[in-house]
Order: sequence, then structure tokens, then C-alpha cells
Amino acid sequence: MGELGNKQAEALMLRAAHKVGFTHVEFIHEPLAAAYHFEQTIEKPTNAMVVDLGGGTSDVTFCLLSQKKAEQLDRSQDIFATQGIRQGGIVCDKALANGVVSPLFGRGGRTESGKAIPNMLFSGVYDIDNMPLMSEFYSPARSKLISDYIFECADPLPLMRLQRVQKQRLTHQMMHSIELAKIKLSDQSETELVLPFVEKSLNLQIDRVQVSETMDEWLSKMFIMIDEAIEQSNKQPEIMYLTGGMGLSPLVQHALSTRYPDITITVADAFSSVVFGALLKAKRLYL
Repeated sequence: MGELGNKQAEALMLRAAHKVGFTHVEFIHEPLAAAYHFEQTIEKPTNAMVVDLGGGTSDVTFCLLSQKKAEQLDRSQDIFATQGIRQGGIVCDKALANGVVSPLFGRGGRTESGKAIPNMLFSGVYDIDNMPLMSEFYSPARSKLISDYIFECADPLPLMRLQRVQKQRLTHQMMHSIELAKIKLSDQSETELVLPFVEKSLNLQIDRVQVSETMDEWLSKMFIMIDEAIEQSNKQPEIMYLTGGMGLSPLVQHALSTRYPDITITVADAFSSVVFGALLKAKRLYL
């Protein structure tokens, strides 16, 4: 919905805040909140690209940070550009699931007559960010279709795993396990994805290279977002400040440092910088 969707989301949050008793509500973009937190540590005015890489969204704010201006309420003149996309870590988790994990659940299999198992059978199984698709996966119609292909399949075991995920509604649990495996690969080159809630001994060895390959499309969109912010401002960042869970990934950090070799890459406290920045904003507004 574009800007209309942004306004709708803000209106919903405002209404919720009023319902629980808040009388004064101010909104702040997450990357800008992180920028306010980072601003406390810089020694001189700096053109900074704040890159907030979360689970569902990726956003950038390109701005001038300066301790001398930190107490000013109106910083609109210091914001050069903002950009965002509604894709983040969940998209990468889904790509990893589709590309690497899905053969465990029958993707790529064939019936005894040689007919390929249709990809639509797996639609929604990994879509924790898409309620209509996930609901369709859990529907009686999909249950019957999976059962039909189990009966026809040359190797029914993988589809029986898919059936267990469908009947027991294990999508969220499975995607959480995939996310944890991806996080482990931030500190090690390979790890074991363990899915005992699907099948007692079900596991899969995955490595950082496989994860890297499934992140290519999202990384390309992130580069476009950053390049557009630079083009919009007609300035070059001196530093790139990463926050959000995906900012902790060595793969993301390496991709950014390779793409922008002349920009210093700094990693924030991924899970608290936005909160601290929002607190600073609130302090300046209300104290």
C-alpha cells in the first residue's frame, strides 16, 4: 500500500497506545533512533548511513550525526535520505528453507509413474509472514492433496514429514529452528539443523556457503536501497552503522564491506540501540 500503508500502520499503533492510557505519543523511525544512540559516541560531525536490518524490514537513514546538535529536537535538516523495503531476515530464512531444507520434506521428489511432485504442495509451509498462504497450507484441501501424493510417491517418507508439519501446525517451530541454525553460522562455518519435533532423528548439516547463496537476492535489494539513499542525498557516507539482528551476520558485514570498501563499517548493539535512541528522543521531548 506504500505511503497509505505507512499511515494506516501509524494510526493503528496510535489508537492502541491511546487505548492503554498513553496521552502523548511520538513516532520515530527505527534507524533514526539507532542514529541518536550512536551519536553519543562520535567525536566529530559525521555523515552516517544507519542500516537497520530486522526480521521483516530493512531500512536506512542517511544523516549528519553531531554531539553538538544532539539536544536539538528538530533534526530534519540533518536527515539527508531515508529508504526502506519490507524484507529482512525472514526472507533469508525462507530462502534457506526452500533451497536447502525442503528436500527433507519431499520437494524435488517424484511419483512412482515419474511425475514430479508439484511445488504448489509446499506453498505456505515456510510463510510465517504471510497468514493467507500459511492458512491455505493448513487447510483440509491441502491435507487431502498431501495424502494423495503420499499414496502415489515413490519415496513417501519425506512427504509424510510434510504431512506431520501440516497436521500438527509446526511451521513456526520449524522456521524458528532454521533461524537458530542460521544464527549459529554467524560464529561457525557449519552447523547441524535438528528437527526432532518432526522426526526423532531428523537433522541436516548446513554450512555458511549455503546460507550465503540463499541471501543473494535480499542483499541485492539492500544494495539498491543504500545506493538510492546515497544518490538521493548526493553525498558519500563516512561510516555505515549496522543495527538489527541481520546486522550481526558476518555474511552481511562482509557483503557490505566488499560493496563499499571506502566506508567504515561499525556494528551496533543489535537489540538495544533503537530502544536507547527512542529513550533519548523521549527525554528531549518530555523532560
